[in-house]
Amino acid sequence: MRAARPTIDHVRRVVRCRVCGRCPYHVTGPLRGGDGRASPCETRCRLFSHLPLLFEVARQADPVVGRRHERLIEIAQKITRPGGPLRRNAYAVVEVIEEAMGD
Repeated sequence: MRAARPTIDHVRRVVRCRVCGRCPYHVTGPLRGGDGRASPCETRCRLFSHLPLLFEVARQADPVVGRRHERLIEIAQKITRPGGPLRRNAYAVVEVIEEAMGD
């Protein structure tokens, strides 16, 4: 039986739990976000504004051809400022997306 394809909502919830809690720009403090609920800082966070793009690239990538991981990291680094939250957390975000894809 094939597993259900992940949704962007699922990926957002997991990113909130695993990444947002340790982000220094997280508005409600380091322990908030572990519950999976949206925080006020998401509206201006480059991580969340580009998460759908990263998710779509991963969804369309052929796992047989490979390089999905490298491509996602490359995109994450291009769309963020050096030292920004997505740049620092790029590997964690990509890990969440790849884990959700399950291939």
